Amino acid sequence: MIKDSLTGKTALVTGSSRGIGAEIARQLAAQGATMALHYGGSRDAAEALAREIGQGAFAVQADMKDVPSIGRMFETVKERLGGLDVLIANAGVGGGSTFTDTDEAAFDVLFDTNVRGLFFVMQNAIPLLKDAASVVTIGSVSARGAAAARPAYSASKLAGHGLTLSLAQALAPRGIRVNCVAPGAVDTDLIADARANPAFEQGVKAITAFGRLGKPVDIAGAVILLLQPEAGWITGQVIEISGGLRL
Repeated sequence: MIKDSLTGKTALVTGSSRGIGAEIARQLAAQGATMALHYGGSRDAAEALAREIGQGAFAVQADMKDVPSIGRMFETVKERLGGLDVLIANAGVGGGSTFTDTDEAAFDVLFDTNVRGLFFVMQNAIPLLKDAASVVTIGSVSARGAAAARPAYSASKLAGHGLTLSLAQALAPRGIRVNCVAPGAVDTDLIADARANPAFEQGVKAITAFGRLGKPVDIAGAVILLLQPEAGWITGQVIEISGGLRL
């Protein structure tokens, strides 16, 4: 990895106030990027991260379930940064339950955020993305196999993978690369409810080659690799980062 490879570049990370998104933002800044840090409701955390990162980083709010709110976020990004060299579409929600227990409201939250929100982030980003920019979406290994415990979540992430591939094709004439990183089980508050059951972590470790949960830094490192010039021939890919889940 080339040190300071993103110096002079601009970047937006959605869902950057905590967890994977915050770690991606830290590593982008460490490579020299000027950061726009999106948050939904965690303003204090996003602003604290902007102060931590420095070098012109700023927080910007948007509700991923509200299309006009997404549009206003990109207006702010345009005013502050002009255009974007990097977009990391990380914002999303987890959870979900079985077919029997999923009600309409829970289904709508998953799809309004993980699919509708992602689509309109992509749509609004297109005119701001510079030629030869790079986009990375954050998917999930839940999209690649059966997920009877949370089918709506799995389906929403599979839709996100599909949007990633479609955007890669649409933006290829401009030299813009679009890829997806699909994490396995990562130790963030997204899986806090599942971890309340000790059997969950034990079960994940038992079917993971490296025998542990992932950490935000594991995912952020993979994202940074995809942004390097050496990855210039990679586009339209869903790359699993799971420590060897279900090998």
